[in-house]
Amino acid sequence: MTHNITVPPIPQHVPSVADAIGSWAGGMHDVIVYDEEYQSAAAAIDKALTQLDSLFSSYISTLKSISTNGTIEGQAAQALKTYAEQAVDVQKAISVIASCHQRTSKAFLADVDETDQDIF
Repeated sequence: MTHNITVPPIPQHVPSVADAIGSWAGGMHDVIVYDEEYQSAAAAIDKALTQLDSLFSSYISTLKSISTNGTIEGQAAQALKTYAEQAVDVQKAISVIASCHQRTSKAFLADVDETDQDIF
């Protein structure tokens, strides 16, 4: 039995910072974004997602090794194979999340830079 994880589609368009600020600030643009702090937080999230992906790779490798090289048979062996398949699905979802995060954070910073050109 295989369970597939459904990952929602990645939005192709992220609203610009100016649009987002304008919509919830009544057209006023009084939001301060500290680029360095945002970049630091984004880098920490990227690192955590990379570590999570690596942990899942090790986990999948271990499950596959046990199921092929171990003395387990029958339902236990099938359960290990199922766990490995599910872990692969989770790892794919992590990859999609990481990709979306990187793209969105870069777009956000670009929008902030474009929006604050008038200030600097």
